[in-house]
Amino acid sequence: MKQLLILACCLLVFSPALIADDIYRVYVSSDSDAKDLNAIGVQPLAALTDGYLVLADQDASRALSQSGLETQLLGVGFTLENLALDMRRDRVNTEKYPLICEVDGIRLYRVNLDDPSLAGKFIELRRPNPARIEIRYIDRNRFGSIPTLKSPRSMTLSLDSLIGRISEDTLNAHLHYLESLRRVAGSSGFYTARWWAYNQFNNYGYDSLFFQPFTASIYGTPTACYNVIATKVGTTFPNHYVIVGAHLDAVPGSPGADDNGTGAMAVLEIARALADVPTEMTMIFALFDAEEFGLYGSEYYAAQAAARGDTVVYMLNMDMIGHYQNSNQANLYHGPLTDFCELWIGLADSLVGISGELAGSSAYSDHYPFQLEGWEVTFVAEYNFSSVYHSPYDSTSYINFDYFHRMTQACAATAYYVSEQAGWMSFSSDVNVGWVPFDVNFSGSTQFDAQSWAWSFGDGDSAWVQSPAHEYTDPGLYTVAMQVSTGDATRELAKPNYIVALADSMLGPALLNVSGGTTVGVDVYARNTVPVNYFEVPVEYTGTLGAVFDSATLVGTRAEHMSGPAWLHWDPGHYRKTVVVQAIDNNPVNFLPAGEGLLIRLYFSIPSDADLGQSTTVNLGGYTTHLPLFRWKDLQYNPRSVATLLWTGGCCLGNTGNLDNDASGEVDLSDLIYGVNYLFLGGPQPVCWAAANVNGDLECTVDLSDLIYLVNYLFLGGPPPAACIGDCES
Repeated sequence: MKQLLILACCLLVFSPALIADDIYRVYVSSDSDAKDLNAIGVQPLAALTDGYLVLADQDASRALSQSGLETQLLGVGFTLENLALDMRRDRVNTEKYPLICEVDGIRLYRVNLDDPSLAGKFIELRRPNPARIEIRYIDRNRFGSIPTLKSPRSMTLSLDSLIGRISEDTLNAHLHYLESLRRVAGSSGFYTARWWAYNQFNNYGYDSLFFQPFTASIYGTPTACYNVIATKVGTTFPNHYVIVGAHLDAVPGSPGADDNGTGAMAVLEIARALADVPTEMTMIFALFDAEEFGLYGSEYYAAQAAARGDTVVYMLNMDMIGHYQNSNQANLYHGPLTDFCELWIGLADSLVGISGELAGSSAYSDHYPFQLEGWEVTFVAEYNFSSVYHSPYDSTSYINFDYFHRMTQACAATAYYVSEQAGWMSFSSDVNVGWVPFDVNFSGSTQFDAQSWAWSFGDGDSAWVQSPAHEYTDPGLYTVAMQVSTGDATRELAKPNYIVALADSMLGPALLNVSGGTTVGVDVYARNTVPVNYFEVPVEYTGTLGAVFDSATLVGTRAEHMSGPAWLHWDPGHYRKTVVVQAIDNNPVNFLPAGEGLLIRLYFSIPSDADLGQSTTVNLGGYTTHLPLFRWKDLQYNPRSVATLLWTGGCCLGNTGNLDNDASGEVDLSDLIYGVNYLFLGGPQPVCWAAANVNGDLECTVDLSDLIYLVNYLFLGGPPPAACIGDCES
């Protein structure tokens, strides 16, 4: 009986661990992957650009391991109740709560949000809601791409005219007023702000205008909240929607000028500029409530739109677009689809001089509920993140109004451009990454009445059929463009950096002559076609020399601005190490630029008792699961490599014959001339006697027989110079 009681107590103590679930990252790259993952019965925690974070019980974990899906185990022993997603865009919460993982821009913590100690506090976390996440595959090349700026398609209002309507003075005046209102969801300050915004829309002439009520948990209390919605009905496609949105609320104790007065006032200003401009699709201007407490307002709107069966073509979200430490760059967060992000990048660069960067996924703003419904989203944000985020100092004193103005112009141009596309065009290919030379088969499609097709492959070549084939022979990133002519207009779809043609390498010198008791540096050079944000250098070093891999450095290399080097793997028993280097904060500014040159320097200690003829091969080609690796965005691949031989052969390297001791090490006519000068004309003696001993005689002398040997080799088809036999100077 006593044993049974002990067993029961143990089960009570350890049962949470026994029933707790595991966290996985699962990649979804096809419809069948999505179907398989749904069938397994996991709980989705967050949507990523290329799959999902999921919670799997023991049965689901077992099924995942047998499914053939690409997965990554991130943590064990969790329940849904002790998980929370970050709501902050900076990393402050990583210092407050236990971080489980950070994947594709999304941070997950071990926190029980029902803990009584958190009651009544402003907690910038939210619990995952698996019921709101449908596991699906979004085809990146699906029907729905759009023409780019190069299309001469006529619009009611030119883009130059539209952005000229965006007034910096109006943005300035409105933001100064808005910061005077403390706009916490459910507060009297927000009540004033929503009525003021409603009246602004009304003054601009929007008669389809309403408050959308919903209930949100504010400090743990159910609270009535309200989105402000203005609608501009499309002239041709009234049931197709382009949503321009931002949250109007702010955190407690903050004026909320940048977060998110800038985004909210940009929505109002874009609505004002387009008030009298017909658009083919319906445009929705949405100011969301309760974003700061968990995306409540946008989540409610997206759920209602999905329940109605709305065709949301695009959701453009603006959140923090004016911090004073910015001037000409922006971050664009997105879901699996990036066509409209790339459109924003092209328009912003050409119209207002802002360079946009694809920044990956984000679950921290109002675009995210729309992404979960499978709609294309862009979350536009300032590039250099606010230094006064969620603080009493987030005021207009920290706003760059010129930058804020141009960011609003770029968003206005993008939203209007999308709303004016009455038909669609798209293209795909059977491959878009390969090692040169390789063939690519393209396939074009359109809803337009196409009379002719034209393609530009980015390397100077073209084609004039609907679905061409093309061979890429040179390494590089290539923008592919497809034009469709309908007789009265020509429309173009361009996909920047669509084809990645690789010829990348990672190599050290073929041969290094070393001496005992020294430390030798092996310079590893690399050619990378794409900017690299992460790379691995596997090193396997074996042979009779007994060289030891001591350290590595980035000083004086192309990668010295990156973080590292660090050891990813170390197996001293098999003489293996893998070095890892990555971009600081994964910021594109800190990527290794495309190009070639010195990548990293590896240091080896040579034993003091090393004998002539001993060697160690330094292999960079990889071992077991560790291979040379370059990574850029969601692309990772293995560059080709060349091994280095560390050799204690004195000054002679490999074979004899290099009498003039030139850097190339090649045996040629200059070596013969050098020998003739030395033997007959009083020229300088050989620098390396062992290399000058071409016939390899044991006396190690340099005489006429060596010159005859060279003549036979160079001109009469004789045997090549002999191998180095030792140190002739000894």
